[in-house]
This record gives sequence, C-alpha cells and structure tokens, in this order.
Amino acid sequence: MLIKRLNYNTAKNYNITIKAEDNGGLSNTATVLIEVTDFDNMNPYFDHALYKAFIQEEQTGAFSTILPDAIKAQDADTGINMTVVYSISAVSPSKYLNNFDINENSGVISVVTGLDREEIGEVTISVKTLT
Repeated sequence: MLIKRLNYNTAKNYNITIKAEDNGGLSNTATVLIEVTDFDNMNPYFDHALYKAFIQEEQTGAFSTILPDAIKAQDADTGINMTVVYSISAVSPSKYLNNFDINENSGVISVVTGLDREEIGEVTISVKTLT
C-alpha cells in the first residue's frame, strides 16, 4: 500500500525488497520493481516571456526573423503529453486578429493580410499553448 503518491518528476522507478517469514523462522525475499508512468501534470512553458518580430509594410507570409529565438514552448511531461499546440489568444489592436495565423504544431506566425504602416505601427500578438 502506498503511504503517499509517487511523483514521476522525482523518481521514475523504485526497487522494493519484500521479506516473508513464518513462525518457524524460515524466510524468503522478493524484489519488486515499480515503474512510475507520467501523466499530464506539468504546464507547458515558453523559452522566453517576450518575442519581437519586424515586418515590412504590406508583407505577407511567415515572420522571417523573431528575436531572441523562434517561438517555442516545452512541456516537461513525457510521452504523449509532450505535444504542444499553439494558438493566437489575442491581437492588440483586436481589429487585426484576422491579419495573422499561427501553425498550431510549430508556433510559426504568418501575416495573412499585409499591414499599412501609416495605419498601424505596432501590433501585439498573444500566443497560448495547449497540451
């Protein structure tokens, strides 16, 4: 019987030796290997809190340069729980939401409809992840 829950992130397996003894003093031992499996209990996290991209006026397509690195999130869970799905959660000003798209598997953001520099000089895109 477990006294407390096992945590995959602390230890992935345990070896336990069990001893059985009868009233006559005879005994034997057996070793039990417990393998702990992971479950989705870790939130994904981005490598950086802020990313910056610069585009030319009326440019469409994927951002060519994002600083400090390409948008990337990770999940500390293993196995099937490691898949991270990206989506755009908000665009500010919100009227430009439809100007952008994101590849849900790679996190690459694309400009669908080019922007006019005289109309808007800066847009903030908020990205969220799901696992």
